[in-house]
Amino acid sequence: MIRQSLATAACPLAAALLAAGCSTKGAWTEADDLREKLVSAEKQIATLTAERNEALAKLAETERVRLATGGELSSDVAAALPRCAGVEIDRFTGIAPPGDQGAAIEVYLRPFDGRQRFVQIVGVLRVRADLVPAAGQAGSPATVASAELQPADLREAYRSSPMGTHYAVRMPAPANALPPGGLITVSAEFLDAISGQTFTDAKVIGIPRTTD
Repeated sequence: MIRQSLATAACPLAAALLAAGCSTKGAWTEADDLREKLVSAEKQIATLTAERNEALAKLAETERVRLATGGELSSDVAAALPRCAGVEIDRFTGIAPPGDQGAAIEVYLRPFDGRQRFVQIVGVLRVRADLVPAAGQAGSPATVASAELQPADLREAYRSSPMGTHYAVRMPAPANALPPGGLITVSAEFLDAISGQTFTDAKVIGIPRTTD
């Protein structure tokens, strides 16, 4: 309900922003102000969604503990536990530079908690890359690469580097399946072994026109 209320509030802001952008030059200050309010509303929606998802994960975990042991987590411990509230495909995701290992798609995944901070995860991660049909061409997206990481593999995929903290997945792909200038949709599905919840994300990335 909170998310729906914020989304409803953001729509009038977007409409007003478009209207202001089409008016006279003197209205640009108002348009900038509306744009900032829209961005702020979208951030608030994302924050509240993450907080809700984390609360649901904690509730599910508490119920599992109760059923398994007959006991319950204390409220202060449950409130302090960081839990996965979502996953995000990072902007560094893309086509790997050509090399001896052949063509591949490198996926960088960032799980986050209710405060949108990185959190380590345990569970099963499935990642897939689908080639988007070129403009004017019929057909459905075709899968060109995929990977499934079981809990032990997912733990080994953890990385912390100058590019940030994330989970890295490399998916080999046929070179002829990645046409220069094309588009692929990278999607990720994470099944949280702790809470039993499933989190997903998807991102469209471009295939470089050259391999130089």
